[in-house]
Amino acid sequence: MRSEVETTYLLKSEVMRQRLIEAKNRRGGVDFEVACEQLGIRSDSL
Repeated sequence: MRSEVETTYLLKSEVMRQRLIEAKNRRGGVDFEVACEQLGIRSDSL
């Protein structure tokens, strides 16, 4: 429920709306496990 409230808040701003849409449609990137490894974070502790 909290995430819905946060998303609604972010969508009120046209700039944030566009950023969220771009992020949602983005292809590629780094797997979560790889990012954790690169940052020195153990993903199993999250």
